[in-house]
Amino acid sequence: MKIGIIGSGPEAAEAAIRFCDIGADVRVFASSPWLSRYQAISSNEAYAQELIEKLDQVDLKFSLVNVKRIHKARIKPHDSKPNGRTRLSDMFRIVVSENPQQGVLKQVDENKEVFQKLGDEVLASLQEPVESFHDVDLVVCCFDELNVQPGLSTSGAQALNESRASKFIIDYNNWWKTTPKSGHTLIVGDEEQVLNFAAKLENSMSYLHLPREDKPSRAFEVALNKSHSKWNEDKELFQKKMHEWRDLEDYVKVKVPKPIEPKARIHQIKDASIVALDHLIDREGLFVSLEQHIDEDIMTINVDQVINARTPNWDYGRLQGLAIEASQGLKTINESEPGFYCFESGNDKKMKQQVEHTLKDIMKWFRPAGDQ
Repeated sequence: MKIGIIGSGPEAAEAAIRFCDIGADVRVFASSPWLSRYQAISSNEAYAQELIEKLDQVDLKFSLVNVKRIHKARIKPHDSKPNGRTRLSDMFRIVVSENPQQGVLKQVDENKEVFQKLGDEVLASLQEPVESFHDVDLVVCCFDELNVQPGLSTSGAQALNESRASKFIIDYNNWWKTTPKSGHTLIVGDEEQVLNFAAKLENSMSYLHLPREDKPSRAFEVALNKSHSKWNEDKELFQKKMHEWRDLEDYVKVKVPKPIEPKARIHQIKDASIVALDHLIDREGLFVSLEQHIDEDIMTINVDQVINARTPNWDYGRLQGLAIEASQGLKTINESEPGFYCFESGNDKKMKQQVEHTLKDIMKWFRPAGDQ
């Protein structure tokens, strides 16, 4: 029994260990090393260390790749009984793209004289990622690996020029390994982990709460309230200083700077949608154009970075070759494809429950290695 696991978080680790225990041939495909994200965001270091020690003791194949798509090798998505057999009779095909730096370019560095004889065109072609596929009997997909985040517009589509502004955007899949820039930050959306991260920043911020999304996380609400309280205190002090400044004699007033009106560290923007993002050659930062919902006026703010805190969904686009359906706005995958399992993120108890439920289902078709 050959099982493909997509992901490298604790859900993937728990599954890999358990499936290895029953003698399965486990292949893991992930874009980051084991538990790298989990260790960056979790305080439960003991649990992570326990998993790593167990992973060191099992026999599996781990590939650091980008998973491009998953589909059946030879049958159509909704062919319920191909040639009178079950869909499980056909293998799952996992298509991946490997970073050439980790593959062929290593060989180039080790054998420079040999590869230089191939010519510049051949060497240039080796810089491009190459797709390959792996066929397995069963697939376990983990959400942290196979998700996609909505764009910055209210609809979830990308705003104008959003893809070209990617170097200014911190999102769900990279916030934990990103060092934020100093300066002004625009936050869009209400994903809890990302907002908790933003709450720890000392930057000045603009916070765009999108309609019909969840309330901000508790940590970010505390940061909002703290910012608002500080702003009110600063305004009172400002009013006092302004009265004192106005009462000065004219000849003194010209020598004393006029007090500067304070601004809230976190400024909330409501009833607006992002229309475009523009990076100008002769100006620093990113210019974000927002359309007001009520009067449809356009306002533009200059920021140093954007944090996309939109709640991510399953990346259904990479699964369209399977007999599955997405529901709840792509938040849930209905597992109607025998042998295909989706693991959502959760606490330790939920992770173990998902693994045991999957194992029980697998045993309908396969026996553990060694059983007669």
